Amino acid sequence: MFREADLDRLRAAATVKGPLVPGEIGALQAALGEAVAAITGWASPTFDDQLLQAAPKLQLIAHTAGTVRTLVSQGCRPVGEPY
Repeated sequence: MFREADLDRLRAAATVKGPLVPGEIGALQAALGEAVAAITGWASPTFDDQLLQAAPKLQLIAHTAGTVRTLVSQGCRPVGEPY
């Protein structure tokens, strides 16, 4: 999703865990443990209650491709807020 130069810029500003292998939920849960932001792409899983519980500090999900309808669950937004 990112060129190496882009990843280097991100690494200069923050701790980067990844890129992660799609489908390895355990690795994603571990990476989210201290995360305040997640950058997602095409193969990202839905951020359901199980993933959100693994990410107590998460404040931002930045999706780089298409719609977020399949990426976010009701737990990702305040009650009553539309997608």
